[in-house]
Amino acid sequence: KEADENLTTSYQAMMLCDAMQVAVKIRSSEAGGIYVIRMENASIIRKNAQAIQSSMLMFMAEGVIEKEYGEIIRHEIEVFKELFRKWVSTFEKDEFTDEWGLFV
Repeated sequence: KEADENLTTSYQAMMLCDAMQVAVKIRSSEAGGIYVIRMENASIIRKNAQAIQSSMLMFMAEGVIEKEYGEIIRHEIEVFKELFRKWVSTFEKDEFTDEWGLFV
């Protein structure tokens, strides 16, 4: 039982970290405006939002949270996803290159 509680606490902490990092990455993307950095941040944001959605499924399946609350958060991520797509579409390619060749 205690091991389950410790695992749940760890997952909750990871989700909170993912959510906070989304806010930080949005802010840092808007501060510099460099295409490669914005795309890198967008990738991290997408990964974190997907992790939160997956965690909600696990929490609902395990009965850690009520299904209705998990569904609300999952719905809000879907709303965020639409806004995210619009935001990313405003990124303008610049003269800086991605040394890794991912965002060309």
